Amino acid sequence: TQGGLLNDSTVSQTGDTDEANVSQSGAFNLSSVNQIGDRDLANVDQSGDNNDSFIHQGGDDLLADVTQSGNNNFSNVYQDSPGGFRPQDASSVVLQAGDGNSSDIDQRGNQSTVWVRQIGDGNTSEVLAYGNRSDSVVFMRPGADNNTVFIEQRGEDSFAEVDNFGSDNDATIIQREDSPPTENFYAQIWQDGDDNVALIDQDGNDHQARSHQFGDNNDSTILQTGTFNAAHVDQFTNNTASSVVQSGSLNNTYVAQ
Repeated sequence: TQGGLLNDSTVSQTGDTDEANVSQSGAFNLSSVNQIGDRDLANVDQSGDNNDSFIHQGGDDLLADVTQSGNNNFSNVYQDSPGGFRPQDASSVVLQAGDGNSSDIDQRGNQSTVWVRQIGDGNTSEVLAYGNRSDSVVFMRPGADNNTVFIEQRGEDSFAEVDNFGSDNDATIIQREDSPPTENFYAQIWQDGDDNVALIDQDGNDHQARSHQFGDNNDSTILQTGTFNAAHVDQFTNNTASSVVQSGSLNNTYVAQ
């Protein structure tokens, strides 16, 4: 606990069932947490001003929880396994609550979860999730602002969702497996107006892709390879442009402009 002003903080822990709690309460902030071991928890609360925060965790059953509460933000969470194998059950939760934003999460584990809420202003987010049965969700709203999101998942039975709800938009979801064939991806992008542009790229079978833009400059692209895939696009006028490319058989497409 630092109580405001110039801040800074470094925590390094090696071992199982460790817990790091950092509270900085405003001003210039920073923080950095490094944990190697299983069942570790990192909790960082910066409460505004220049922010930053970096968390690295290596092991199974991990949780990283970051709250920045506005101002220049950034964050960055990296979760992996020291032995080079995919860890299990890693979770990352980031709440930035407006201003500069950014975030950047790299998760290399199975059954892992990413939850990012930026809530307006500069935005930009990037999620790399390398593992099976992973969920990745990024919210911008309310106010939305400059947006830009990129999510890449490499592992089957995975789910990705982006909610912009307006402003300059731009969202990309890529889902594929390092050693195909893959099955059961679900990707969904909600933009609700403004400059738009959405891309969903899925490789394999039994996937679903949904793109919802609801007006303004639009542009939606869905790419799917394999069989038994489904693509759904809603644009509801303004400049529009939609492209669905499915290279395979027994697929389904629905487009409403």
